[in-house]
Amino acid sequence: MSEAEQFIGLAEESLGDLESVEDVSDRMFWNSLYYSVFYSAKAALHSLGFEPKTHEGTDTLVGKILCVDEGFITREQSKFYSRMRTTREEVDYNPLASIEWNKEEMKEKAVNFIHDMKEIVEDQDNQSS
Repeated sequence: MSEAEQFIGLAEESLGDLESVEDVSDRMFWNSLYYSVFYSAKAALHSLGFEPKTHEGTDTLVGKILCVDEGFITREQSKFYSRMRTTREEVDYNPLASIEWNKEEMKEKAVNFIHDMKEIVEDQDNQSS
């Protein structure tokens, strides 16, 4: 299993963790949702030969490589990824954080984002074969 495929597995695990817990706290919800898109973005970037070392680096490469340079994702998806990162940081570092995003809407966007990242990984694997 490639490193990119392992990151896809982590993305799916994070999303699965979120779905398996009843009455999840806001902090756990946003963290699990963020990490599901983070790992899927890392998977796509790894499949393209990029190895970001930080969350900020991953965010930058999502915008620059996946959106602008390669056109794999839309600008809206790139902004969604950045929004997820800042939301996760807000709930982690501000105990009084109150997130106004609609959870179900954001979860649906995350599922779609992960799907698109998985397609990038699969396409890159097919080109390598």
